[in-house]
Amino acid sequence: MGIQGTTRWSVVGVSILAGVVAAAHIGKAPPVIPVLRHDLGLGLIAAGWVVSMFNALGSVCGIVQGSIGDALGHRRSALLGLVMLAAGGGLGAVASDQTLLLVGRCLEGVGFISVVVSCPGLILAATAPRDLRLTFGLLGVYMPTGVALALAAAPFAEAAVGWRGLWLLLALVCLGMMVLLGWITRHLPRNEAAHGPLNLRDIAGDLMATLRRPGLWWLAIAFAAYTAQWSSLLVWLPSFLMETRQTDAVSAAAVTALIAAANAPGGVMGAWLLHRRVPRGALVVGANLAMGLCSIGIFSPELSDATRFVLCLLFSGLGGILPSAVLGGTAVHASAPRQIGAANGMVIQGSNLGQLVGPLTAAALVSLTGGWDRVLWFLLAAALLGAAGGLFVERFERRLSLSIPRRSP
Repeated sequence: MGIQGTTRWSVVGVSILAGVVAAAHIGKAPPVIPVLRHDLGLGLIAAGWVVSMFNALGSVCGIVQGSIGDALGHRRSALLGLVMLAAGGGLGAVASDQTLLLVGRCLEGVGFISVVVSCPGLILAATAPRDLRLTFGLLGVYMPTGVALALAAAPFAEAAVGWRGLWLLLALVCLGMMVLLGWITRHLPRNEAAHGPLNLRDIAGDLMATLRRPGLWWLAIAFAAYTAQWSSLLVWLPSFLMETRQTDAVSAAAVTALIAAANAPGGVMGAWLLHRRVPRGALVVGANLAMGLCSIGIFSPELSDATRFVLCLLFSGLGGILPSAVLGGTAVHASAPRQIGAANGMVIQGSNLGQLVGPLTAAALVSLTGGWDRVLWFLLAAALLGAAGGLFVERFERRLSLSIPRRSP
């Protein structure tokens, strides 16, 4: 915890900023998809893989990376993840076909999950017990902030230096972030699991202990349902605006960035509500129901574009409550503090799975039916699944109610 019971806010802030930099790799792709499709001859489905391949490995190995991060040490794991993000960006920048580009995106995905499963451990080590709910809740803003910044900057960077220059520029930012994070956490105590050489038996034991926690399963499912909804809307909104509303690329990216940015205040609100002891399950259920209701209006042809834009803002803003609630729950449901990386890995794995499945499913529905309105049914199904996850989370947290005041954010 923080030295002498005080929170080291510099560590908390820089750890969240590292997550922002990692999340920017998600937002950099959607605005330049039309350029990528032209330069590399990509179809709609292949372009969807450019976005979603970033999450492919993260969707199947998040918990393993989290367990390895617990064993390596959260600091080393986060720094290594930033190096992998930079390497993946550099590889994609020199790609001459979709294969090498996808390999680079895959490497970025591994780096992304290494960062985001390790930074909560750094925050835990730097936070006083009274601030845990607040700091873990604030962690939820890294995704919308990073995505929104990248969405807003990508069209201008692409116009100035091309999409390859954008890839290289963000790789350099990752290297700078690695130096900053390494310096600010240089005196941070190592997590107890990081002492000594890597022990595969210990890693396997931590992994199995984490998999036996039903609350983490439902947190992961709720996060997957949320990211499937949010990423489906955000990834394809620029293409939708350009194809059906004849919007130029810069304007489409600006609108999408505004909607993504609306998610961040929702994350802050979620952190505040957690700090005020609002039940986590209620926040998860409420966020999913709000997103589902907004989706109905967003895809309603009877409503004006201005009204649907407002509903998009509400969809993103109210949905932003969920990441704070979910990420704040990993320390509650982890088997032990030393397994916080594995717990976060499991939940982030759900997030990556949703980001993988969501845009690809939306693209498939549009390609098969020829209409964007078909995406609504997928979003509603995901919202109902996420709400069910929230109900089960509430059920399991009631069982843990005696231990929550002592160990949870």
